[in-house]
Amino acid sequence: MKASTAKPMSAEASKQLANAQTGLQALDTIEQSLQNDPSIQQKSAIPGSILGGLAGQVLGTGEYEAARQQAIDVIGRMRSGGAITSDEESRFRKFLPQPYDDAQTSQYKLGLLRNAFNTLVSSEQGSSTTDLASALKAAGY
Repeated sequence: MKASTAKPMSAEASKQLANAQTGLQALDTIEQSLQNDPSIQQKSAIPGSILGGLAGQVLGTGEYEAARQQAIDVIGRMRSGGAITSDEESRFRKFLPQPYDDAQTSQYKLGLLRNAFNTLVSSEQGSSTTDLASALKAAGY
């Protein structure tokens, strides 16, 4: 019987893999939300800070916004290793579909992020070293 020669995954690689998988789950939720309600991007732009969570419940955007925030957090963790500033959050938010994006642009943006996260998942499972910046660059960001 031949012993496995694969190196065990480092703690950092394990974190990258978990983050990429979480990012993929967030993208799945965003895509499903867009399929279920093509106007959800525009609804999510309606100011609701005064109403808090009630606006999300009434408009049906709560899950969509939570998934968008999760994707932004994942990008931030993978790029900076921790908490991100409001400027970084604003910049990372542009990686995701915006209220003014048409369906094709939205799918393009989600596809680029999906490719970047998949690159990380594939490389980490294969014990290659790839970081988010490299994966985003390879995906077109």
